Amino acid sequence: AWMTMILAVTGVSVAFVAPFELVPDALEGIEERFRLAFENANVGMCLTSLEGRFLKVNNALCEILGYSREELEQLNISTITYQDDKELSLNSIKWQQSGGEEKINFEKRYLHKQGNVIWTNISSSLIRDSQRNPQYFITHIQNITERKHGEETLKQALEWQEAIFEGSRDSVFISDQNSRFVAVNNAACTLTGYSREELLRMRIPDLHAQPDLVAHKAYNQKIFDGEEILSEEKILRRDGSKVDAEFNNKRVSIAGILYMHTTVRDITERKRAETALIESETKFRSVFENIHDVYFETALDGKILEISPSIELISKGQYTRNDVLGKSI
Repeated sequence: AWMTMILAVTGVSVAFVAPFELVPDALEGIEERFRLAFENANVGMCLTSLEGRFLKVNNALCEILGYSREELEQLNISTITYQDDKELSLNSIKWQQSGGEEKINFEKRYLHKQGNVIWTNISSSLIRDSQRNPQYFITHIQNITERKHGEETLKQALEWQEAIFEGSRDSVFISDQNSRFVAVNNAACTLTGYSREELLRMRIPDLHAQPDLVAHKAYNQKIFDGEEILSEEKILRRDGSKVDAEFNNKRVSIAGILYMHTTVRDITERKRAETALIESETKFRSVFENIHDVYFETALDGKILEISPSIELISKGQYTRNDVLGKSI
């Protein structure tokens, strides 16, 4: 049986394997290593027939679904597939056998033996023989129930806050510890130029031109360690333009799962005003420093707060600027 599985998983022809018959000890060693790897894998694994019947299952899959090995190997996939996902499962099998992609990934739900729903990530490969005839499916099944419940809880938590969340003039991004966006508001879409669907397929570095990923990882870690950080940086919009933005990042916990809550404010106009002010001050300082007449400012009590350097020239060296600052007019 294990030799059959080795052939099925690797797709190696019997003719190619035949020389191993000369060294049965070596063949048995390969077979044993394969069996141990299959049995002790951290993710669920199974070998299924073209009709969807479980042929071989490993320990991890039994733990995920709550069935014993003997029970599972008497069942068909459709029997324990959640009702709403049966068509998806059946179409995937048909798609692979009809010449579509031989390796596919998708999410589907199973029914645990106790009746509760298990969310899984499926990675399935169709194995063919040397004549390209379909033989078996080898499938990796990862339990993602906790992640899906966390995402669902987040979605529910956001629903009752939707008016606030969507009504905010500031852009709001919520991302996981892998920097993947899991929720964004309308303002975030307007700011970046991306649709909500596009943003939810993206990560934080995607919104920055030539991001320093090492620095980004360290920055993220500070946030998830509990530090709240206010910063300024440019955002790269969908059309390639850049927007000056102020970021307020902090860690939040939703249903026991940590996320980063980021509020982003467009400060383009503020930066323009600051630039204009700096330019104005530079021009004023240039005039102030080079004017031939004496220009000065005083407090209400008559004390000199500022005076142009020309005081030295007009007083013929009797006063320097530092001599008169702070003194009464």
